[in-house]
Parts: sequence; structure tokens; C-alpha cells
Amino acid sequence: MVLKSGQKNVGLTLFSPKESNFKPFVEIGRVALFKSGPFPGKIAVIVEIIDHSRAIIDGSTTGVPRQSYPYKHLTLTPLKLSGLPRGDGTKRG
Repeated sequence: MVLKSGQKNVGLTLFSPKESNFKPFVEIGRVALFKSGPFPGKIAVIVEIIDHSRAIIDGSTTGVPRQSYPYKHLTLTPLKLSGLPRGDGTKRG
């Protein structure tokens, strides 16, 4: 942001890419937060990638059933479950 002479900075804080090392990759085991839809504010895990715009998610401990869901309604978190097999289901009982 370039300020012309006489202009004041109105409180905008510019962040450089060096401040955060997190790159939100869509991957199996990534924990996602619901932004909208029937479960706003709840979390689930990506268990299968369908295509470039949808994934199968499962949030059995948070009350989110296993379902196909668009990425545009999810926020990816830095949290990831390592070792989660692709397409893994919820263990019931």
C-alpha cells in the first residue's frame, strides 16, 4: 500500500507471507471448520477427496454425519490427523 503525501494510515496492517507457515492444503485427515450450512461452527475431518470442489467429511464426535460437502463452505485448519486411511469410516459401537 502506497500512501500519497498528506494521507494517513487508517489502521491497516499489512502482513507478509513470512508471518505464517501454514498453507491450507486439502488432504485426507485435515480438520475443517464449517463456515455455513446446517453445522456452522462445528468441526469435521476430510476422509475422502471427491474432486476439486467437494470432499467427504466425517465429524461423528461433533454430531456431523458423514457426507459430501463443498470446500467453499469449509475453513481448513492447521490441524491434521496423521495416518488416517483414505476413505476411513466411523467406528460405531
